[in-house]
Amino acid sequence: MRGKVLPAPPEEWPEIVKQAFGILDDNNCICAATLINGLPGETTDDMIKNIELVADLKGTRSLLVPMNFVSMRGSALDNEETFTMKKMTPEHWQLFGECIDHDLKVVPELISIYKTSNGGAIKSLLLRAGAKYITNALQKYVGQMKRGESPTERPEVSKWLNPVIPDLKNFGMAEVR
Repeated sequence: MRGKVLPAPPEEWPEIVKQAFGILDDNNCICAATLINGLPGETTDDMIKNIELVADLKGTRSLLVPMNFVSMRGSALDNEETFTMKKMTPEHWQLFGECIDHDLKVVPELISIYKTSNGGAIKSLLLRAGAKYITNALQKYVGQMKRGESPTERPEVSKWLNPVIPDLKNFGMAEVR
């Protein structure tokens, strides 16, 4: 995306991210990042580079959260179409699967850190049991996504995809600064 890594060129973005995650990980910081799918102009090559970046981040204590682009009224991209599940390609599903797989491997360590820092052995035991249950339940879906397959077929369209958002001018909010 033009301007994302200024003053560096976009080709250097993956290396900048890897170095930043490495430095923070070396200093016992836990990174969190979002990856936005379906931005206008995104290509299959962009998705493959994102999947490769996630692979390069394995081994760092980090949480990677894939999300789909949502067009928002008043933003620079408000005329663009929201990216929905129906538009996802195998590469999008693969990225989701790789991110979730990465996160599920990091969660036990995060729970261990929580136990150590908060002295909550009982809480930690419950968290660990819950995380293990959720991890086991998700493995089937994560495997499907990593193969580039949708984990679900939704026949109905979610009411949350394109909610009706009232124009704030109708509520006297135009004058609020």
